[in-house]
Amino acid sequence: MMARPWPVTENEFLLEDALDIAMRYFDLPPDSAEYASVEKFAADAIMDEWKLGVRHKIVLANKAIAVIEDRHPLANELRRVRKLGPGEAQLP
Repeated sequence: MMARPWPVTENEFLLEDALDIAMRYFDLPPDSAEYASVEKFAADAIMDEWKLGVRHKIVLANKAIAVIEDRHPLANELRRVRKLGPGEAQLP
């Protein structure tokens, strides 16, 4: 993931962390054609919350994930990363 040019310079690392958390939630390779579209969607959602005064990276990331799942054109195709529990095998 490339560092985005955020429109604010204060807490730029917090914004990057929130975006990174949101993007890791989805199983989407960074070199895929859809990655940039989903990343921009997430970044826009994060900035919308930032403008409302939200400053916690987990809350920002959660909002981005919710917006992508609710409104992104590829929402139904995006696969979320599922953490396997003890004794569970990953299916092909």
